[in-house]
Amino acid sequence: IRLTIPTGFSPNNDGYNDNFVIPELTNYDDAHLIVFNRWGNKVFEANDYQNEWDGRGVGNMLGKLLPSGTYFYSVDSFETSGKHQHFSGNVTMVR
Repeated sequence: IRLTIPTGFSPNNDGYNDNFVIPELTNYDDAHLIVFNRWGNKVFEANDYQNEWDGRGVGNMLGKLLPSGTYFYSVDSFETSGKHQHFSGNVTMVR
C-alpha cells in the first residue's frame, strides 16, 4: 500500500487544492482519517474518507473554518484482501 499524502493544501475556494486529497484512497475499500490540531484536539474525522476535508472542523468547531496552520493526521487504509497500513504525519493548511 502506497499513498501520496500531500504536505499542504489551501481551502480558499479558488478551485485549486481546496481539499485534502489522497488520490490513491479511491483504490481502497476503506480509509479512516483523523486530523488533530497542534494541541492534540481532534478537528476532523471520517470513517470512509473520500477526500472531502475542506478545512472545516467537527465537534465544537462543526462546520466552522479552521485557521491556517499545521495539522497532524492519522490514516488507516484497508484493502478487501485484509491488508492494512497506518500512516501519520503533518499537513499545512493555508487559507
